[in-house]
Amino acid sequence: MGHHNSRYRPPPPPPRGRYDGGYDAPDRRGYGPPRRIPFVVILGALLVWTLLAWGAWALVGPFLAWAGGMVAPVLDVGSAVGGAVGLGKEVGAVIEASRAEGIAQWLLGVLGWIARPAIVIIWIIGVGVILLARRLASWGGLSRLMH
Repeated sequence: MGHHNSRYRPPPPPPRGRYDGGYDAPDRRGYGPPRRIPFVVILGALLVWTLLAWGAWALVGPFLAWAGGMVAPVLDVGSAVGGAVGLGKEVGAVIEASRAEGIAQWLLGVLGWIARPAIVIIWIIGVGVILLARRLASWGGLSRLMH
């Protein structure tokens, strides 16, 4: 049959997806195609994160107003408990002398001054993490960065 000589036939190409480059070849087993998070999922996560931050921003004022309104009743309960235990006059004198209500109101004011910028900073960090999630997923995640 024919005049073909197998000695002069070129070698078959290597199988697709494998690299036979010798000892220095990178080991790519177990790494499939890069995984990507769909853009719609990223947008949804950003929307949810923004709504959570906005809700926290909106609740800071009412929460601090409620806590400020609770300072005087809590101090009165403390005086009443001290009186029931037998320390009523001393506890009442300490509360009056230390101006505990004014100090508590001042602390709540400082907390209100710190809370809203903290919410913005935490929101910015969260947005950065959400946006980086897409790149980390395409790189193979943190486990690939660690090895």
